[in-house]
Amino acid sequence: MNPDKFMNSPIIEKLNLVNKMLEKEEKDHLKNVSEKIGIPYSAFIKIMRDNGNFQYNQTTKKYEKLMGLEEYEKYLQFEDNTEEKADEALKFLKEHLEDLKKLLEIHHNQLILDPKYIN
Repeated sequence: MNPDKFMNSPIIEKLNLVNKMLEKEEKDHLKNVSEKIGIPYSAFIKIMRDNGNFQYNQTTKKYEKLMGLEEYEKYLQFEDNTEEKADEALKFLKEHLEDLKKLLEIHHNQLILDPKYIN
């Protein structure tokens, strides 16, 4: 692989390429991949670590996203909010189902929906 092309690729492309290459290696995974790309081992490790906070996982033999505690807490909070909003929407639909059906019946001639989906 051309080192310049690798260096100018977005981090996601780098990760996909490197992870595919790592799968094919049996030993000295990182060293062999860095040689095949044409980048010195130490520079390769630094590039992969510093561009997006990815770290090599020896168990899976892949680069994976490293998430800090603060980022993880935000992720959990977002996940909880998303779940709460979905529950809130379902609750609203259950509480107002009859009203929504009446609205659909009143305005049935204005709808673009196929009537078989309304009933």
